[in-house]
Amino acid sequence: MMFIQELLTEIRQKPLENFMGLCVMVIAVFGAAIKDVASAVFLIFILTSIFYVKQWPQAWRSLGDVERLLLTGYLLYMASGFLSYVNVADDYEFIKQMGRYLRFALIVPVYLLLVRIDLNLTRFLMAGVVLSGPVYLLIALLKQYNYPGSVGSGEYHHIIFGDAAMLNAMLILAFLVTKKFSVFTRLLFTVSMSCAIYASILSTARGAWLAAPVLIVMLAWYAVKTRSIRIRGIYIIIAIVLAMIALSPVRDLIATRSIEAVNEVKMFSSGEGAGTSVGGRLALWDVAIKVWKENPVLGTGAGDYNDDLVDYQSQGLYPEVYVHDSVHNIYLQALASTGIVGLLVFILVFIVFPLLFLKRVKHGGVELERLSGLVLIVSVLIFGLTESWTLRSPFIAIYVIYLVVIFSQAGKGLRDVKQLPVSGN
Repeated sequence: MMFIQELLTEIRQKPLENFMGLCVMVIAVFGAAIKDVASAVFLIFILTSIFYVKQWPQAWRSLGDVERLLLTGYLLYMASGFLSYVNVADDYEFIKQMGRYLRFALIVPVYLLLVRIDLNLTRFLMAGVVLSGPVYLLIALLKQYNYPGSVGSGEYHHIIFGDAAMLNAMLILAFLVTKKFSVFTRLLFTVSMSCAIYASILSTARGAWLAAPVLIVMLAWYAVKTRSIRIRGIYIIIAIVLAMIALSPVRDLIATRSIEAVNEVKMFSSGEGAGTSVGGRLALWDVAIKVWKENPVLGTGAGDYNDDLVDYQSQGLYPEVYVHDSVHNIYLQALASTGIVGLLVFILVFIVFPLLFLKRVKHGGVELERLSGLVLIVSVLIFGLTESWTLRSPFIAIYVIYLVVIFSQAGKGLRDVKQLPVSGN
């Protein structure tokens, strides 16, 4: 009862802060499962930043130098998209694509908002990802129940669903290795993580499957190195998760999908199978490289890849491949659309600058944010090997909100100024 009273008091004293925290929880639980949730939460953050951050120059100057570098990177990323316009043939598709580039640039105002909020939003993110495990699994099972023979997913693309579920699962594991919890809480977290991994497997998103072992090894190594928890504890947690998966029906699904992938690669190598899932991706990658070679510096232009694919198909190349603007690989997507300039900017923005940020943040009290930030970076980079998530609006929103929450909280120690009021007054 006392806890509830304290919670209600905090909500009355900090209504905006707690509302932002609730929005973070909502996007973590439902962002990739229920249509328009991620976009709605993202819009709320943007509008709130416009209304509450009044003194933009002052807010920018209050940041640490590595924070400004991080945020400037996303502005450069948008600029690389605009720069590719010199080769654009389809203005309409270009405008559509630039809308997605703009979403990344909007990290700046949202970050300036959250660094001014006197509330630890990481705990809201933690609560959201823990709740998401059983929710994602339930949604995946309901999808398969209502549509027999379908993959487990929400209202969005199954790959985005599976990637988001796996990201949340690995964030839960990051919480486990950086914080001390009771036995009951650790068990609860482990069950939630298992549910999220199970949901990801049901989605058949193989990019998420690639990320899982890399992240598990990385987090286990961290636990051993820092001795943040008993080494035995992390082994037990991983063993429980693996046992739950091994004893479940999805083990056959994993084996089947893995064998299919190998066979489809062999078919493509022999000149067939471009119409299969893996073969189609390999075909799209091949076309992307050809497109890039025609415009190596600035690329074909954001939004023009689908037209280029049609042109190649008219010449008899991969006619069975479905035409769309996604290369299903973020690196080749950047290379084909924005050239070597765009790829270099992408590497700086999504890899170099965030890692520099996390390396700089070494003060006490943000180890959870540092490790969570690393999980986010590694996850999206591996997901991007098989899916151009930078073109998927819901996952862009998830990435932006997760990054801003984690990095703004970690970055508070980089500033030598007092916490500024949200209103900027």
